[in-house]
Order: sequence, then structure tokens, then C-alpha cells
Amino acid sequence: MFRTSVLCSFLFASGIAFAGSTVQPIFTNIPGHATADVPGLSGVVFDATSGNIFTRPYGSPNGNLILNGFVESASSTDDQVLIVNGAVVLREGDAPPWAATGTQMYAFSHQTGINDTGEFTFTSSTHQTNNDHYVLRSDGATYTVVAREDDILPADPNIQYDTSLASPVITASGAVGFEADWVDGPGSTFSTKNLLVLDDGNTILARTGVTVPGNQAGGATGTATSFTDTEFFITPDGAHTLWKGTVSGSSSSNDVVVYDGNVVIQEGSVILGSGFPNPVDSNGIQSIGLDAAGNWFVTGDNDATNLDWVVRNGAVVAAVGQPITPAATELWYDHSFGDCRQRSGRHRDRRRDRSPRRQLGRRTRPERNGRRRAAGRSGRPRRQWRVRR
Repeated sequence: MFRTSVLCSFLFASGIAFAGSTVQPIFTNIPGHATADVPGLSGVVFDATSGNIFTRPYGSPNGNLILNGFVESASSTDDQVLIVNGAVVLREGDAPPWAATGTQMYAFSHQTGINDTGEFTFTSSTHQTNNDHYVLRSDGATYTVVAREDDILPADPNIQYDTSLASPVITASGAVGFEADWVDGPGSTFSTKNLLVLDDGNTILARTGVTVPGNQAGGATGTATSFTDTEFFITPDGAHTLWKGTVSGSSSSNDVVVYDGNVVIQEGSVILGSGFPNPVDSNGIQSIGLDAAGNWFVTGDNDATNLDWVVRNGAVVAAVGQPITPAATELWYDHSFGDCRQRSGRHRDRRRDRSPRRQLGRRTRPERNGRRRAAGRSGRPRRQWRVRR
């Protein structure tokens, strides 16, 4: 038995994709369907044996789109492809355009980024013996190494990158930011080894053991202790950033979401103005997102009741038991909200449906621009995956 995944395009005039919305499949892994063919690779189809073969899509304000997916292959060393605006630009196992000849590409990062000009960023590694981890930027023709394992961090000559380079983001001007963990060099200690950097590494945004986010619960001044992979965002103009991570202190209240240097959601604290009687659950912060205008989004659940919610700029915009729109009789269903992926003005969420009927807790939330795409909708009743934008 196979599981199906679908990448779809949603076009609608209102703010939410309900009845009357246009749904157009872009990619699927349904055997025999035209959209299961991998573009540009004759005879190659998307993997039909897995239920989640498309990663989260990332987009730009003008509609450029990047994601990666998995294809059917006899080997796990060439089964991932990077897709930009519907075309495969790279395939795992091929020769990397940015590295020495005689080597091959390993897998690509699940988080990627793209801007209005079509420049995109991703991370990858190669079969080279040493210094084989990279952060890349490309216009589709030329590949530029932004960071490489063992390179010196431009912002601090006493720091060297190590093997963990992740969570790439890109601005409208093409400046790339990313997460660099376990950095080396005389400027690094065990507690200060993880960084979020901007401007191709020329600016340190946050550093474990050093950065103290403002607005922590109870006036605490804990330092950052970790950053969460794939949970780092920047607006196209570079004016706003959002990240998820942890701060020093009690393990029951150390998960935080930080917007422009200040904590906006914290584990163990009640969401201000929500009216909720219970605080955010332990490990209850699920996903974050940021749009082009700097609006931030968080999904999660509360302690004791496990009530699921979506917050936009500090206000609860959806919660289990609430109407899906102000005048609606349908209510959000008792099922956790999927990942909130708001990139450059378009809302995304990643979903897994556990029953054949549509869960209200899995429905779309309001967004800007009246357009969305979705990846990963599964047709298998008991285990369905969707990633929507």
C-alpha cells in the first residue's frame, strides 16, 4: 500500500480557503498521475512509498516558490531533489556546481528561502573528506558559497564554522542568514557555540550564552541556550526577525519565541490578553512564522487542557472550540494546528490528518494576498500529510 502526498495551489478572493476555492495540484506521488512525474527528469516519479515526501515550501511576495522532495530511486544517495518554481535545479548524488570535481551532493536542508528576484538559499554537504558542509546562494545559474565548514566567521575572526549549518533565510537584497551551531575557535566556549547570523555572516543576531532576550517572564534575564532548526525567519527588508529556542532557567519555562530581540510567547506563561486560564504547555510551542510585513505567528497548546491555538502578533486568532470565522457555526475541532509557515506574506501550515473527514482544527487560517499553495496532502485516511501555503 502506498501513501499519497500532494502539492496544491489554492486561489481565492477571500481570506480563507473554504467552499468555492480553486484547488490545483502541482505535484503528487499518485502512481500514474501526470503530477507524479518529477519535472525535467525523464522516467523519474515522486516516491509513492512514503506519506510525507515534500518538505515545507517557502516563498517570496511575488510568488516564487522553493521546496524539496523525494523521488523513487534504488539508492538513498540520489533520492532528493531541490525544486524552484516548478523545476528541479539540483539532485542529490549529482556533482555540486560550487565544489571541486569528483565529489557528489548529499541531502539538502528542509528549510530553504527565496526572494522576489528568484535568488534562493539552502544548505547541503558533499562527499568531500573535510570541510564539506555549506550554506549556498544561487540565482539558478551561479552558486555562491556563503559559509563553509571551517571557514572564519566574517563577524568575528576568532570563530570558525563547524559541521552544523542550518535554517537559511534570504532578504530581498540577497543577504543570507542562517544558524551556525557548535562553532570552533578561540572565541568559542561550550556555552557560546551556537549562533544565528545575518548578512552572509557579517552580523551576529543571537548567540547562546551571550544574548539575553528582553521581556522574559517575571523579569528574568536568562541567556539563550539553543536555537531550533527550521524555526528562524527574517522579513524581505531585513527589518524584523523571529526565532524559536530556549533560555537558561527552569526547564518548565525555558522555551521561547523571540521577535526582534524580545520574547513574545514563553512556555509556562499565559498568553497575554487571551483570557486563557492555563499557561502555555511544557514543550507546547509548536511552530512559528513571519510574513513580509513583519507580522508574527505562533501555534501551540496550553497546559492541563491541551487547548490548541494560533496567535498572530500576540492576539489569539484561532483556538479549539472557537468559530472558524466570526459569523460561522463551525468550530475549530479538537486537533492540534499544523506548522505555521508565514513567509513573505503567505500563510503556510504543515498538517497530518488522522481521520478521513476534514478536521476543523486542520482548516486553513486567515492570510494575506488571497493565494496559497499546499504540499503533502495525503490520501490515506488514517495518516494524511499536508503542507499548505
